[in-house]
Amino acid sequence: MDRKTKMIIDLNHAVLAHGFAKQSMNALAKLINVSRATLYLYFKNKEEIISAIVDRHLQFIAGNQPTHITSDTVGYVKLRLNTLLLLGARSPVFTRELAQQYPQLAIKLDSAYKQYEDAATKQFATLQKQHIIAPEFTTANLVRQDDILVTGVIRQILDERLPFETVAALLQDYFASTITGSVTPGLTVDFSDSMTFQDTILGELRATYYYA
Repeated sequence: MDRKTKMIIDLNHAVLAHGFAKQSMNALAKLINVSRATLYLYFKNKEEIISAIVDRHLQFIAGNQPTHITSDTVGYVKLRLNTLLLLGARSPVFTRELAQQYPQLAIKLDSAYKQYEDAATKQFATLQKQHIIAPEFTTANLVRQDDILVTGVIRQILDERLPFETVAALLQDYFASTITGSVTPGLTVDFSDSMTFQDTILGELRATYYYA
């Protein structure tokens, strides 16, 4: 990984947790533990930083589209985990400030998330037709349900400094219960194959919202 890419990742974590509207270039440099001069070597101003962060989000969404999901509980688990990972990058403070200061970038990012949500919802509907998701569930609400949970958790982390261990347990309990509760009765869900990805989600959560 080259240095600029590493800086974009660190800046992404910093602005998702702290916002950027009130952060000077000097403050952003301090947040990622580099000098102001080093930051200016790679980015001429804050707009260039935010544009690079949005581009990273867009690339991430494009690389994690809900396609080629297997028609079984493994595919369902993978899709829900992938959705949680993407939703976790939608920091309320970053989303709000992006809309206020760079509305065109905000529209572009919102459109990408909407396309993902539509594609995921279609996949959920397909899984229901294939008798993986129980018939009584409204598949159109699954992404929204996850979004409400994730957004609420992020707000509590940022506003109340909810301990990481508490958040990890809450998310793991939510995920296990929402999956087992929404599959067709009689199907067995094996979460062992998803543990590494769950750890990835929790690791990204820690790196982003528990940013020092």
